[in-house]
Amino acid sequence: MDGLRLPPLIEEVLDSTDERSDLKAGENTMDDQTLEKECEKAEIEGGEKEKEEKEEKSKEEELEELKAQILHLLLELEEARDTSQKHEENSTELQGLLEEERVGSAHQAEAFTRQIQCLQAQLCSIQQEMEGVEQQRVELQEEVLTLQQAAEEYELETVTLRAEIAMKSQRRDEERKREGDVEQLKEELASLKTECKTLKEANSKLTERLQVLQMTSSGGVKVQENDGIQTNVIGGSASSGRFVDVCIQKNISLDGKPLTPTSLSSGFSETVSLREQLKDAEERAEQLQRQCDCVRTELRELQNLFETSQKERAELELELLHCREELEKLSEERQLCTDSRVKMESVDERERVCVCQSERVSRVFSALRHDVIVYDNSADASHPETLTSVTEVNPDFNTG
Repeated sequence: MDGLRLPPLIEEVLDSTDERSDLKAGENTMDDQTLEKECEKAEIEGGEKEKEEKEEKSKEEELEELKAQILHLLLELEEARDTSQKHEENSTELQGLLEEERVGSAHQAEAFTRQIQCLQAQLCSIQQEMEGVEQQRVELQEEVLTLQQAAEEYELETVTLRAEIAMKSQRRDEERKREGDVEQLKEELASLKTECKTLKEANSKLTERLQVLQMTSSGGVKVQENDGIQTNVIGGSASSGRFVDVCIQKNISLDGKPLTPTSLSSGFSETVSLREQLKDAEERAEQLQRQCDCVRTELRELQNLFETSQKERAELELELLHCREELEKLSEERQLCTDSRVKMESVDERERVCVCQSERVSRVFSALRHDVIVYDNSADASHPETLTSVTEVNPDFNTG
């Protein structure tokens, strides 16, 4: 038993048991001395034998106790080894789990980085699209302004055309009134022509009757003289032979009686006035005809202008429809701009979320790495051969 090297705690326990046994032995000797004062030396020897037996018994009991304590310590050591082995297995499992989690977190971080790069590329493309859309919006705004100006100009042109059409319609009404006057003048001209015709017929009849009377009448000389005077008067007042015939016709009455010079001059003046009226009527008719032609030409021009204005109006309506379509396209493009802005904001939000996730993953990864390092250190420090490591692994060992 002396050759066995025991821990210091066990040695202290053994020393304490020796001291207790010594104290017990001293007490027993004192009791034996008081009792053996009356006994003899034989009893002293018997007491020594009993003392030796008691010491042997106490030593055996102490040895048994020590053996029991050693067995208990060996059992606790075995339990500590088992627990340390379990801790090592748990640490290896944790290391495997940490390694798997590290690999998974690394893959997740790579996926996050790829996703962030993809989102950054999408953000750049969206920014470029936004710049293009902004430029298109500015161009379309300029086009809308130009179209609005053109529409205002066309509106002014339509207003002026309507005013011109109203004026021309008023002129047309005036021309219609003039046409009514022309018709009236034409009727007057026709009546004058019929009257002239009747006068010519009467003149021819009178000339024939005059010739008959000249041939048959006995007073032919007077008639010739009167005729010479009348022809001289007519020649002095007019140059054409037509006036002479009229004067001759007016000189003879319907019943064959000769007329006086006063009646002859009155008939001549009436004929001249009728001829002047006829000439004025013809001139007025020609003037009215020219005015009618001018009015017709103006009417044709107005019709052409009306047709052109109608065509321009149709073109303006088409242009207005085109402008409305362009405005609708502009509104749609504005909606697309707002959608792209919302999309860009969502992309920014996703990027921020990805950044937060990557930071969280990096923090988790660093924490896992720290845990792995701690477990590695604990696994290296836990060796089953030393008692100190056993006490560190199993803190209940000292209490046992």
